[in-house]
Amino acid sequence: MGTVTLTHDCDINRLDSPWDVPGAGVFKDAYMTEDSPNNAYGDDNIECFAHVLVTEKDDPHWEALHYYDLNHFLPAGAIITAAVWWIYVTYTDMQVGQNIRVYRTRADWTELGATWNKYDGVNNWGINHDRDAGVIANLGQITSTGWKSFSIIDLVDDAWDNRNGILSMNVTRRDGSMGDDGGINYRARKLNPGSLTYCHKLRITYTLADKTYQVLIR
Repeated sequence: MGTVTLTHDCDINRLDSPWDVPGAGVFKDAYMTEDSPNNAYGDDNIECFAHVLVTEKDDPHWEALHYYDLNHFLPAGAIITAAVWWIYVTYTDMQVGQNIRVYRTRADWTELGATWNKYDGVNNWGINHDRDAGVIANLGQITSTGWKSFSIIDLVDDAWDNRNGILSMNVTRRDGSMGDDGGINYRARKLNPGSLTYCHKLRITYTLADKTYQVLIR
């Protein structure tokens, strides 16, 4: 007899508002740019950015931040076996050898306060925006637009087993050609109504009591 997978769908897009979810801080989205280091962009942003733009004057970077509280979607005792993150890329100018990475971030950043300089509008980030180089996912060179999927099981597994179920991620470009233009734009979670189809989403497969389940968080 084949394996039976039971799927349950946690779809906040069906709610009246992207913020209308049980409990505060279930999801967070933001991005920050070196070009405007004191500006916060977590309030109803449409796009997220992982980009480097090289000019004659400076080399501004963009980094995206994402947060999921997995305790709202996974039962206690769940054993995670797969985690796939989907993003809808709207623009790319990545070149050969360039790489998008997803890091675990240690700072307790806030959606409305995170800037290039401060993680909550008050306190300074640590070194490298508190990125943890020990827990990463390499997304590689993304050369076309549309839906893209990537395994981020190490990040999700670490969040579930070691971080009280909190998945907090920094998406940025990191490679050996940081002196060259290149990066991606992709859809954020808090889009205007009518465009929610293209929000990023996370599918987690887990086992519990000898059964296999999937949860789709979008």
